[in-house]
Amino acid sequence: MWMDFFSLNLRDWISWNHHSRADRNKVVFENLKSSIDELYFTIFNYSRDVSDSSNELKISLGSASTVTRLVGWQTPSLGTMKCNVDGSVQGNSSRAACGGVVRDGVGNAILSFSRNLGCCTITWAELHGIMDGLELLWSRGVRTVEIETDSATATTLIYDNSNGSHPCTQLINRIKLLLSRPWNVSIKHVYRECNKVADFMAKFGQELSHGLHVFEHVPEGCLDLLEQDGLGVVFPRVVAG
Repeated sequence: MWMDFFSLNLRDWISWNHHSRADRNKVVFENLKSSIDELYFTIFNYSRDVSDSSNELKISLGSASTVTRLVGWQTPSLGTMKCNVDGSVQGNSSRAACGGVVRDGVGNAILSFSRNLGCCTITWAELHGIMDGLELLWSRGVRTVEIETDSATATTLIYDNSNGSHPCTQLINRIKLLLSRPWNVSIKHVYRECNKVADFMAKFGQELSHGLHVFEHVPEGCLDLLEQDGLGVVFPRVVAG
């Protein structure tokens, strides 16, 4: 399979995609640029990792029902805003934060946010990130929204009607109230590899003062992650077959 893939003149393919998105990159990344050689070897190494992972699976798992898939962030459909959110709790201190990034149908970063939550559980932080994302989007007049989180627990709690005794019930109910407003909203669980910018924003919140911080752009430290998403970089992920 990999021989067939690399026979498609990968360097030309990367170059074409790189330049076709130049206008968008200028908006999102300003003067940040990556050479074709850097992109070529980055994607080559990811592809090699997939091949190596597949071989290791055959040895270690035998006939277990697992597969290796390539996963990565995907742009929403035109007219839809996608908000990736995440929560972060630091070690045993329980210092927590959440954060996220909003992008449009061509991948442009519209805004980002981080919130220092003080001390709380990881589930509370994940849910708070979802609530902050929803509130920010509603306040800005956005009415078609995709929320993505790498917390399967958070998505389950939001859509489960039997969690009245859960410690996060108050926060869950606030999210459900936001969802009941007249707009089109979906909340979806994704793999961590698809949520790298949101992960950065959540951890970034731990360095800020207590409360919510909204940015019209994204911090410089995560521009590389944004660029990877914009270029469609994918990562190998072992999942159930």
